[in-house]
Amino acid sequence: MNVVRSIGVSQAQESLWLAQKLAPEVPNAVASRWLVEGPLDVEVLCTALRTVFREYATARVNFRQIGAELRQVVREDDVDAWSPVLHDVSGAPDPEAAARDRAGAIERHPYDLEHDLLFRAGVIRLSPSRHLLILAAHHIVADGYAVLRVLSPRTAACYTALLRGTPLPEVPPGTPELIHEEDLRHRASPQFARDAAFWRSHLKDAPEALRIPGEGGTGRPGVLHHTVAVPRQDLDGWSEAARAVKVSLPAFLTAASTVFFRHLGGRQDFTFSAPALGRTDAMRSVFCSQATILPVRAHAPLSLPFADLARSLSDELTQIRQHSAFQVTDVRTAAGTAGSGSVSGPFGTSLNILPFVAPLDFAGATARLHPDSSWGAIDDLQFALYYDGRARDGLHVRVDANSALYSADDTRRFADLLIAFVEAAARDPYAAIGAVAPGAAPSAASADEPAPVGAGATVGELFARQVARAPDAVAVVCGAQRLTYAELDARAER
Repeated sequence: MNVVRSIGVSQAQESLWLAQKLAPEVPNAVASRWLVEGPLDVEVLCTALRTVFREYATARVNFRQIGAELRQVVREDDVDAWSPVLHDVSGAPDPEAAARDRAGAIERHPYDLEHDLLFRAGVIRLSPSRHLLILAAHHIVADGYAVLRVLSPRTAACYTALLRGTPLPEVPPGTPELIHEEDLRHRASPQFARDAAFWRSHLKDAPEALRIPGEGGTGRPGVLHHTVAVPRQDLDGWSEAARAVKVSLPAFLTAASTVFFRHLGGRQDFTFSAPALGRTDAMRSVFCSQATILPVRAHAPLSLPFADLARSLSDELTQIRQHSAFQVTDVRTAAGTAGSGSVSGPFGTSLNILPFVAPLDFAGATARLHPDSSWGAIDDLQFALYYDGRARDGLHVRVDANSALYSADDTRRFADLLIAFVEAAARDPYAAIGAVAPGAAPSAASADEPAPVGAGATVGELFARQVARAPDAVAVVCGAQRLTYAELDARAER
């Protein structure tokens, strides 16, 4: 490796470095999988990937201890000699299963932060007109936003230009030096002091972080995930309910998720984690870590109308995003929890209402985000609600869980119940939180689609699960009378 220069690191990178040193077997990386349907020239795609690799110096850094200081070192290997991993599984008995195995091997291989390339790519041929493109990077150099919204579209744009013989689109400047300088400027600015004061005040006497109990995992760290497709007509109903209470759809989904958290967690006051973009507008097109993790304070008494919760959370999210340039490590310091080396750390279960993930155009071939994409190591639970561009689907709900703490059954159950709570909120967005409870399961999807909501579970089974998980949570409110799930279950058995 030919090292030409070194740059300082951010506090977030130092935390990720330490976390990787403590658990080197856990590849804390973002890996997007794109299913490309249509004609694809793999040789041109390899050239496009080398072009992107050459453009982004941030993809060619390693991290080394130089004296007492951790530094980024930029490597200048022969970029033209680098190539993505190529596989052809079109002749396998089950090409889809073979592709999953090959993609998993690319993504799960541990990263040596001192010596390995921290950017990976692979192209897997499933058939002459179907390929799986893997674009991955360690979290210390990039996050999900950078991989999905910067690296992936840039790769598609370069491929299209090269294949058609048109000029390459300009790439905005974004060297590791510029990124580090922006961090230093912010830390020396009056805004940094205002951010620090805000977070100290916002987190004063903050409630405990949300932790949702599960059935238990293997005891070994890893990531489990489960994705459910929500039909467009259901999403249209949710959008109408959001308009009724005068909030955006993301704010409505955040509030419904908060009710779900409140019922399963059993507490009316808690914090949960929410990602937010932390870079300036000028840096949004740079391949680097763009997001930070912010704590959201939830106050959800059972008597509070859902509409009021939605509006208050919308106001809170608007307020905290004004201070999102403050890195998660600084927020931890303000909260008095600076010792955590994890990503979401002490702020609890993560909720990510993602910007719409549009399909990519590879010179006429369409690439859509595959549900098996992965977003790195998970402390406990992460819920993501996103749209992947397919006209027949309205929304995807994804649950990622730490396999040391949760089971695959937990991920399926949580996904079904979260959607059931959103449906309950949409049916009556002015009801008290205590009356927002899971309802009927939605209609089934076709056999080749992701698992439908409530697959294999009747309304009674969903209710029984809720009784077992939170027997003392309020299930029904009628005037001054309230019944817990356990009490309602006892009456139903009479």
